[in-house]
Amino acid sequence: MQITHKDFYRFLDKIDFVPTPGGGGCWNWTGSLDCWGYGRFWLDGKHHGAHRVAFATYKGEIPDGMFVRHSCDNPRCCSPAHLALGTHQDNMNDMKSRSRQASVLDESKAANAKRLFLSRSDFGIVRAAARALGIDRKTVRDIRDGKRWKHVAPADPGSHSYLCFEAAALASRRSRRSS
Repeated sequence: MQITHKDFYRFLDKIDFVPTPGGGGCWNWTGSLDCWGYGRFWLDGKHHGAHRVAFATYKGEIPDGMFVRHSCDNPRCCSPAHLALGTHQDNMNDMKSRSRQASVLDESKAANAKRLFLSRSDFGIVRAAARALGIDRKTVRDIRDGKRWKHVAPADPGSHSYLCFEAAALASRRSRRSS
């Protein structure tokens, strides 16, 4: 990936340099984000991960098949000091050692998600359900649309499990609105 001076300054305009005592703070991306919260930068006719552009600009080329990992666990961060190359396995090991692995979806959670869509269809409920379940929004939409967990019936609306899930989803939604 080649970055021109014009693109470099356009890139820098989308970074919020977070000052910390002694330096070393995150460089938070303020431009568009993908569905996992990573920055996206338009370059050479396509979107690139902002952290990958930062790595390539400040540290050098990224070999094919290599990942750019964050030592700070902040997907918006573009600070070269927080970025390192690694394999897919390195990235998975980081995720596990830092307790960032996704929630395991089971029948009970899928049933709760299905019930939520029967009782509520308002905007933002997919994001709220995803946060409450600890899974990505696409998986929640696939459950809603019958592409996954077809064999699971919606949860009983009066069950303790569903009521706790609904409360967590709605609380997640309210806290997002207030921030």
